[in-house]
Amino acid sequence: MNLYALFIVFVVLLYSTISWIVPKLLSWLVERKFNVVLRIGRIGIPYLKLCDVNISRKGFIISIEEISIKSSFFNSEITKLVTLVVKDVRINKDVGVKNTKQEFDIGSLSKRQLDFRNKKIPHFVTTFAQFMAIHVYNISAMFLRAESPDGLIHATASELHIDGSVVQNARTLLVNINLSETSTKILRHSDKPANENTCLGELSFAISLEANLVAQGCLSFEVLTIVMSQTNATIYDGFYSLLQESNHTTKIRDGSNTEISGDDNNLYDRLSPVIPKNFKIAINDTHLQGVRENNRTDFKSSLEAVSISWQFTTMGDQQYLPNVFFSFLMTNLRLENTKDQLLLLHSISLNAKLIANIFNMFLLVDNLSVMYTHNLIYNWYKANFLKKDTSKVVIKKDTKSKKRSGKSWLKNLVKKCEINGVVQLERISAIAKLNGHNSNLGLTHMQVALKQSSDLRDTTCSTLLPKVLVSNRHWTVDLLVESMWWSFKDMNFEDARSKKIHYWGTPFSLGMALVKCGTASNENKIELMFDTLQLEWSQKLANYIAFCLKCLKDYNIKFSNDHYKPSKATEAMPSISLNLNHLNCFLQSEMDEYIVVRLNTLQIEKNSSNSTLSIEHFKLLTVKNSENCYTCLRSEDITNFKMYIKTGHINYAITNRIPEIKIELLEEIEFLSTCREELHLDFEKESSKSANRHINLHASGVSAFYIEISERHSAKVALHDMLISSKDQSFSISNNTAIISIDGADIFTIQGVNLFRILDNEMIRCERRDNEFFKVGWNKTWGLNVELFRICFPYNHNYADAVQNELISVFKWLKLVHNRKKVPFTVNSPLPSDMLINIKEFLLETSDDPFEVKLRENFELLMDEYNESMKRQKVLQDRVAELCKTHLHLPAGKVEELYASLKKKNAEIYIQRSKQLSATSPRTRLFAWSMTNLQIMVLADPSIHGTENVIRIMREIDFETPWPEDGLEFTTLWCRVVSLRCLEWKFQLRDFPQPLVDIRDCYICGQLIGAEQVSPRRAIRTVSLDLGEPFGTVTVERGMQPLKFYHDLSCEIQSYSYAFGPCWEPVIAQCDLSFDKIFPPSKDPSPRLPFWDKLRLLFHGRLTMVVQQLTVLLHASLDPYNTTEEMELTWHQVVMDWTNAKFLFRGDFSIFVRTASKYDDCKLLHLPNLKLIVNMHWLCLADPNDHHNVIYCAPDKIPEYSINQVHDSFRAFRSQNVNLSIVLETKSTSNQSPTNSDIPVLSLYGSTLRWFENLKLILSGVTRPTRRGKIFDNVRPKKIQLSRHYKKVNLLMGLHKFQVCYWMSFAMQRGCELLGGRLSSSSEHTLSLVPIDDGLKHRPKAEWSIVYMNSELNDSEIWLKSALQDDPEKEAKSFRLPVEKCYCLSVAKVSYGRETVFPTRDHSSEKNKETPTHRLVVYDLKGAWTKSNRNVAFALLDSFMKSKQMKKNLSTEALKGFRKETNTTPLKRRNADAPGTPPNAAVQSLQAASTIQDTPSPLTKLQSGHAANMLQQLIAEAENKNTLVFSDDLSSATRQQNLQGLQACQEDDVQHKNWQISLVNAQVLLKGCETKGYVILSAAKAEIVQRIHRPVWKDRTLVSKTTWVGTLECLQYYATVNADKNETLNENIRWLTVDNIQEKESTVISEIPQVPNMVGSGVSVGAVVSDTVGASIVGESAPIQLHKNI
Repeated sequence: MNLYALFIVFVVLLYSTISWIVPKLLSWLVERKFNVVLRIGRIGIPYLKLCDVNISRKGFIISIEEISIKSSFFNSEITKLVTLVVKDVRINKDVGVKNTKQEFDIGSLSKRQLDFRNKKIPHFVTTFAQFMAIHVYNISAMFLRAESPDGLIHATASELHIDGSVVQNARTLLVNINLSETSTKILRHSDKPANENTCLGELSFAISLEANLVAQGCLSFEVLTIVMSQTNATIYDGFYSLLQESNHTTKIRDGSNTEISGDDNNLYDRLSPVIPKNFKIAINDTHLQGVRENNRTDFKSSLEAVSISWQFTTMGDQQYLPNVFFSFLMTNLRLENTKDQLLLLHSISLNAKLIANIFNMFLLVDNLSVMYTHNLIYNWYKANFLKKDTSKVVIKKDTKSKKRSGKSWLKNLVKKCEINGVVQLERISAIAKLNGHNSNLGLTHMQVALKQSSDLRDTTCSTLLPKVLVSNRHWTVDLLVESMWWSFKDMNFEDARSKKIHYWGTPFSLGMALVKCGTASNENKIELMFDTLQLEWSQKLANYIAFCLKCLKDYNIKFSNDHYKPSKATEAMPSISLNLNHLNCFLQSEMDEYIVVRLNTLQIEKNSSNSTLSIEHFKLLTVKNSENCYTCLRSEDITNFKMYIKTGHINYAITNRIPEIKIELLEEIEFLSTCREELHLDFEKESSKSANRHINLHASGVSAFYIEISERHSAKVALHDMLISSKDQSFSISNNTAIISIDGADIFTIQGVNLFRILDNEMIRCERRDNEFFKVGWNKTWGLNVELFRICFPYNHNYADAVQNELISVFKWLKLVHNRKKVPFTVNSPLPSDMLINIKEFLLETSDDPFEVKLRENFELLMDEYNESMKRQKVLQDRVAELCKTHLHLPAGKVEELYASLKKKNAEIYIQRSKQLSATSPRTRLFAWSMTNLQIMVLADPSIHGTENVIRIMREIDFETPWPEDGLEFTTLWCRVVSLRCLEWKFQLRDFPQPLVDIRDCYICGQLIGAEQVSPRRAIRTVSLDLGEPFGTVTVERGMQPLKFYHDLSCEIQSYSYAFGPCWEPVIAQCDLSFDKIFPPSKDPSPRLPFWDKLRLLFHGRLTMVVQQLTVLLHASLDPYNTTEEMELTWHQVVMDWTNAKFLFRGDFSIFVRTASKYDDCKLLHLPNLKLIVNMHWLCLADPNDHHNVIYCAPDKIPEYSINQVHDSFRAFRSQNVNLSIVLETKSTSNQSPTNSDIPVLSLYGSTLRWFENLKLILSGVTRPTRRGKIFDNVRPKKIQLSRHYKKVNLLMGLHKFQVCYWMSFAMQRGCELLGGRLSSSSEHTLSLVPIDDGLKHRPKAEWSIVYMNSELNDSEIWLKSALQDDPEKEAKSFRLPVEKCYCLSVAKVSYGRETVFPTRDHSSEKNKETPTHRLVVYDLKGAWTKSNRNVAFALLDSFMKSKQMKKNLSTEALKGFRKETNTTPLKRRNADAPGTPPNAAVQSLQAASTIQDTPSPLTKLQSGHAANMLQQLIAEAENKNTLVFSDDLSSATRQQNLQGLQACQEDDVQHKNWQISLVNAQVLLKGCETKGYVILSAAKAEIVQRIHRPVWKDRTLVSKTTWVGTLECLQYYATVNADKNETLNENIRWLTVDNIQEKESTVISEIPQVPNMVGSGVSVGAVVSDTVGASIVGESAPIQLHKNI
């Protein structure tokens, strides 16, 4: 019993000991040894299970329900000898509870360095791992955080198996850990409201771990393999707020954390034993989803597999890092929400290795697709991460030490190894959706490669990333990109493969890019190559970028440069090399029209001292967005371009610290723009500290700018070899050739252009000093030098419509669109720059009608070929005649065959010459304006600047014009002082040899004002412009008021020549038509103003000219190529002053007659020191000077009162007529008696008078109309001629002395001379236009009438001249023989008066009858009729009668027929045929016959016929020297008829007296041939009256009747008493005195001087007239005495 009791007691004691005492003992031992609080509830018997075990340490509380031991001896399922089984493990931890002791332990631990070197695995661990295992069931862990952010982490696991084994002879420890059915939840604190979800996140997975460690020797972690599967994670809404609160708490805690210092150099050595040498982790089949509060799935994510592995081997050498192999692989990653797939990644892999301090890495991303939906993601981000935080804690962190400690180990690592890496991206795409703004980004292939060299360089990188990666080694980076795009449309990789197609809405597309950068020889280099780059800018892109910035602001991302502080560069700037091929840039306008920029090649080279840019084949064009895509073409294939630059080169260099920019545009440049496009450039000037800047821009080749004005018109500006240079204050632009084309025609050609800034010029300063009113001594000045300025207008080119109408209207429309208003023109306005323009050659041409040019050339060829054929025919005839002499019997058809061959050969030669003529370039010039060595100086000054100053000067210049009371407003107003110099100035017509105007050595200076009045509403016209899409048709209002010029100019000219003639009038009319295409007439529907009214309207002021030689040439031939038949009017040293309606000329005036024969050339008139004044009085309905009130009228704004009449806006200003007042006066230049050179001289020849008749015929003819009529669309009225616009002409002439010479021919063998004293004349003439009423259309006939004329001539003599000949019967064979001068006639005074007698109703008025129309009074007439005078007079009369008879004979009907035989197209006579001329029927029949018959030569016709015989007779009569006597045929007149005529003369039917000639004290000397003496007839008064009678009916004809009545008073007859032996009477004529001529009433001798009269018997018959009484003195010749016979 005792034993049993004792046993029971023993058992109880044993049970108690094991169950209660042993746990206490174990708890005490563990706590004592490991400083762990252990509480064991009991030990279960008989299995010795530890029940209710609690372990606590450092806040962790572990509760274990049961711990037991199992063995493989008792259980076959157990693999180990001893297996520790743990069930129901619960782990609790209060995370937020602070423990000072714990903090002390952590602080003490931080001061110790972790070092696993020379550590070994304890032996009991290997023994335990070999024989034991651990199985844990039902593990539960809870981590509670009471502080913010409060929460609870609850983790559970169903099983945990830990198994180990020792293999390889106990050298390797193998550890396996398996954790299954693990789940983790994050819960909120239990005191949260019940309606909220307490679960924040869930995670479930299964994990398997396998590790190999070295069991013997030093600790070494060899292999670690982790496999994680069945991973599922769920995130709820509260999880994001927990992260946000946790992040905030972390920031606060980081601010208070202390730094863990330590030596980082041997960190790897200390930790390498516990780092696995071979590590691999694999995560398979992972799922993640987000759930919202209402249990709705927010997003889902799945991952097929992730694996990470590395291997490394420790190197024995300390200078080498361990060899490391690292790999990362991720496959099939998906992220999607309920609608879209946000992320899709096929695979991403990373392989890296570190061998011998060389690190190689390869990263591959394949098939990545990302979608960003802003509304979804931002709302998710906003709801979960942008919650307001009420607590604001600001803690300053001292991060310098952290950054320094964090970077130290990286620096040490980078210094030891070389880094090489490759990053490769394949098929990457991204989609961004921003509230309807969707974009697509794609990348087919990209590869980035980094390679380092072991060589070191002197400098290091300053930025963090390059400094960490490359340190101070040489390195290279290669970047390769293929098929990268960014589009607003859905594009795929197949669409991106096409490099030639651009899809609209694709801002960026890149075919291929290769970037290479690196260092070499301490120099950084960057090389870039791009191929097929497409850029597009559109309004959609701008809106998208703006919305992207707004989206970034939603995330509180701010872009600011405040934190950036420039630092000194530690290394030199890299050298950059860029090569870009096939660039296409697209710029979209508002109306879906794109501006396309195409560039084949772009190269950029940049280094530290030089930068260059080169482009090739640059073109700019516009395309319509009509299709989905655009096919990109090469520049060579683009034809509809707007701008083209073939080659360009820009160089920027720094020489001696002076920047220099040089731009060269080579070979060819073309620009084209439309009026629908506008290029707006804004330049912002920045102040530069360095003034030494040198910029050169050189554009070689052709630079062309195209402008599409409208659908009908276009323009082009081509620049050849342009250079722009800027250095310091100097600036210059030079251009080799500039061509401006309108509608495909080269209009403006400018060669050798050089525009430059003039810093100082003495000539300009002198010119400014000469203007005393100038206030500024120097102004900003620009110089322009031009070698050639050529303007050429092709025939029928509508330049006016293209430029004057449409282009200017487009400019005005652009001003309206951009709201550009006129700046007020005040004194304070910026002063314009001065200009100095030098043009070496200026040429303006208008082209002729090609048809007329070709017609003229064909005509000349035809005439020349006809003459040549006549020569060939003559040669053939001579040869045939020679053959006939040698060969008497020639075949009959041989001669005809020769002539037929000649005819064929002539045709072949004509065709050949015609083809050669067509091959050569024809004449194109119609009108040419040329100037050489032209210099224009334009000066501006504040004194002539501003509206007030300009108007003041304007009113001073145009002082006669009334100024409106309300003043005037101007749209254009400027004033300049101009100076013009020109060496040669010409106006030429076609290829005529004579210039129209020829000016030499011209200098013009003075003030010039341009003013255009503001157009009122009536003078504003509306212009419609069709600009095309997208603008359509727009309307622009344009003013119609003209630009007027006010001038005060002075001119000095060395030579001025002006030529005109009727032969040029058709060409001038053609020029007027061509000028209408250049300078369009006004749109005002009023009749056109004549040119004199236009001058009155547009030009105002004074023009003073000093011309050394002023020549006016009047052509007297209808052939414009004839320069021999002309009249030359020349002024020498003339001063001309042109003011308002007044011309003043002062100088030496001469008139020359130029004929075909040089012997007929003569100086017709010479007026020295002539003063000519021409005053014009314009007859207008209003003040002729009031041009300010002339208002133009638009066609659609015609007033109502003009409906029933022709509207005329110029009615009040238009001149109805003009009255001229001409004053012509000569004065002696010396105070003494005038010399021969000082006397006006008129020289006439017989041929000159005939030439004047021809000139009169030509000048009085009517010009043929040129291109007028409906065929030429020209039905406007013909212009009024100035010669028919006169109303009255007043002529006042005064000559102090004059001389008139007349010679029969140029040989000067016979003639007469008139020596006159003072001549004064005044007259008034009126012009009336009399309509012609004959049933045909005629212009009114111009009839001049004399209102009055008063003339007076004093002391005049007439001398007859004849050449002295030895034999009078022989004709003189030499010219200019000695001339004999014979006295003929002299007068003391001649007065002429004319009065116009206006007829009244009473034709028998005595007043009208007795008042003569012409009254001529001659005082002291002395005439001599001698043998010499007779011979000369008869010779003069003979030549006159011959010419008259020849003229009469040549005007016969037969000769007119002869004239027209030689012309297939007879010329129309300028004057009508004389009455009675029969119709030309015979002539027409002759012409018809001549066209049918083939006559070999016109000479044959000329040698046969009555016309030829008559011509021969006329030539024979002209050669006959016999004197011709002409008399009327009076054979039918009878004495009875003569008596009837005498009776008719005595009838009183006189209407008026026409002429009344009175001779006062006249005497005539008669000298015979046989006697020595002479006879004098005298009369005190002689009067001759011509009376006009009424017409009478005679012989069935109404004929006019005129009678002459003469009376003589005191007629006397004297004869010489003793004749003088001297035959010459010029000096020995004894003329009668007035006392001898007049009648004496008494013979009383009252004075001594009358003694000779008394001795000579007084005044009675038989008296002797002598000066002496008695005989003469011995030795002296006897005085001539006259004996009164009657």
